[in-house]
Amino acid sequence: MPGAKGIIIDKQTEAPLANVHINLASVSVSRNPTNHLTVWRTNQLFSTESMSNGVFKIPPKKEWSLLIIPSDIFQREYVLTMENTNYQPFNVKFIHSPLDSGKYAIKNFGIVSLIAK
Repeated sequence: MPGAKGIIIDKQTEAPLANVHINLASVSVSRNPTNHLTVWRTNQLFSTESMSNGVFKIPPKKEWSLLIIPSDIFQREYVLTMENTNYQPFNVKFIHSPLDSGKYAIKNFGIVSLIAK
């Protein structure tokens, strides 16, 4: 599981936002063979809230699998969602390789500006 970090601010005032709920989820895509529809599924992996200074951190977690085909070399898609009752939700999809380690295991989103409702 990738890590993530950043700072959440109000887009208009640029003030840091506390208590923004943050979810990290994996995204999987499958295709129904009967009707050929593509189905997107998410699996929540981690949840946290931003601190009083707007900072959020999600620590990376190494995933291990026993597979005949080394599928852990393939990149996976994730979605990071930020929500607060007073602001429009913010979603961003990103790709992460399970082979990433150290500073590369944490996706830095920098400053994220949320728009008030």
